[in-house]
This record gives sequence, structure tokens and C-alpha cells, in this order.
Amino acid sequence: MRIIAGFTKNEGTITLADGLKNNISLQSLVLTENLISNAGAKAIAALLENNRTLTFLALNANLIGDEGAAAIAAALRKNTHLKKLDLSQNKITEVGFEALAAALTENTSLTTLELYYIDESKMILESLGKVRRPLPHVTLSGQDIDCL
Repeated sequence: MRIIAGFTKNEGTITLADGLKNNISLQSLVLTENLISNAGAKAIAALLENNRTLTFLALNANLIGDEGAAAIAAALRKNTHLKKLDLSQNKITEVGFEALAAALTENTSLTTLELYYIDESKMILESLGKVRRPLPHVTLSGQDIDCL
């Protein structure tokens, strides 16, 4: 399912996430440029916690901050099926990246994390460097990094 360019915002995202809680077939969800902030990210995180079908989630070019990133990180600790996550072009800072990095110590299904156009590349690498397991493929501002 692909919803792009401001159609969902937080209210629509919350409704969509609630409607997908019983999903047994959707594998890809693209919510690019939908003005989703922390409230919408929390709804998506609640969906991810027990979801067994989504393998790709794109939340790029939204307004997600540290609070939303932390909610997604908490969901990643429980999710065992998501393989690719795109959080590029959001408002995540060091606090959010720390939460994501910590979640990746427990999540073993995520293989690709995209963080294009985020200026804090050094900060991201420092956060990811604290993870004590082989990390997924990470893309930072157009540069691919295979974490070991």
C-alpha cells in the first residue's frame, strides 16, 4: 500500500494503523511525505509490535522526532518480520538514534535501515557503533554502509 504526499497526516495514520491491526497479507507500507509526526509514529509502532506480515515500511520525509523514533524502536524489539525500514528525512536527533540503536541489539530481522538526508551522520554512526551484534545495511545521505 502506497500513500504519498500529505493524505494521511496523524489522524489518517492513526486510523490506518488501527485498521491494519488484523492484517494478514499486506507486506509493504509506504507513507512518504504525509506530515506524520510523533502521534502517527506511535500508532505505526503499535501496529508493528505484533505484525507478522509487513516486511517493508517507509516513513521517510515526515515530521517524526525522537518520541516517535523511540516508539518505533520499542516496537522493533518485539517485531520479528520487518526487514527494511526507511526513516530518512525526519526530525530525529541523537536521542532517537540511541533508541533505535538499542533496539537493534534485540531485533534480528531488520536487514536495511535507510536514513538519507540526515545531517547527523557522525552521531548516527556513533549510536550504531554501540550495538553489540552485526548490524543491518545502513544508508546515510546516499552513502551505503555495511555494518559488521
